Amino acid sequence: LSGSLEGSRSHKSDKFWKENVGKFSESSYLLVSTLVSLLKSEATGAVGLAVACHDLGCFIQHHPDGRKIVAGFGAKAPLMQLLTHKDADVQKHALTCTQKLMVMNWEMLSK
Repeated sequence: LSGSLEGSRSHKSDKFWKENVGKFSESSYLLVSTLVSLLKSEATGAVGLAVACHDLGCFIQHHPDGRKIVAGFGAKAPLMQLLTHKDADVQKHALTCTQKLMVMNWEMLSK
């Protein structure tokens, strides 16, 4: 894990997340912990912050215990701080991730 993130097309695919969300449980959710750490680090650039927010939001949406796991790593406070970030893309992804963190049942929203 390099601590540097870049967006990719596959990470925006629901198919990708459905197929790979289980891999996040490896090594006691090290990937989730790393993404949350990137949100807290002042050294993380705008692209890295936006990608970390996006990936955490997708994890929350696709993992049955995603909300609890992400909250357990302390993501809520740094996500809230990113809502006022100077970069609009970071703000957008932080807001979307925060919404996913707060929503109890995704299936209910689509009906």
